[in-house]
Amino acid sequence: IESLLIFIIFIYTLVKGEFKIILLDTVCLAGLIIAGVIWVVYQEYFTAIAILSIADLVGYMPTYFQAGREPEKEPKLTWIGLAISGGVSFFALTEMNKSNTFPIMVMIAADLGLLLIIFVSKKVKQHKILKESAE
Repeated sequence: IESLLIFIIFIYTLVKGEFKIILLDTVCLAGLIIAGVIWVVYQEYFTAIAILSIADLVGYMPTYFQAGREPEKEPKLTWIGLAISGGVSFFALTEMNKSNTFPIMVMIAADLGLLLIIFVSKKVKQHKILKESAE
């Protein structure tokens, strides 16, 4: 399902958005295709899920970079909410196995990592401003 949703978003972006594909987009799309083939042909479900989870992390990279440059522009409450919803999803699972826990844990880690970047970058910027004003 995740592969299908990523593919639909990709097609929608091509149709309605700008046709500007960067290297990260290509990597994510390649991950989608590889995961789909592994899932269908080899029926290696966890491998496919792991590849999709890595593609999700790659897709977060521009957001990580943006958050590091301009942490004040990132919606902290949104990322906190996403991390919490991931935690709720994890504890709502009725069956725990690597195929259903791994992607949730990866996304929780990605959201928490982003929050860490936001808060650390903000503190570093504040420290630089205080240091410059003291000079």
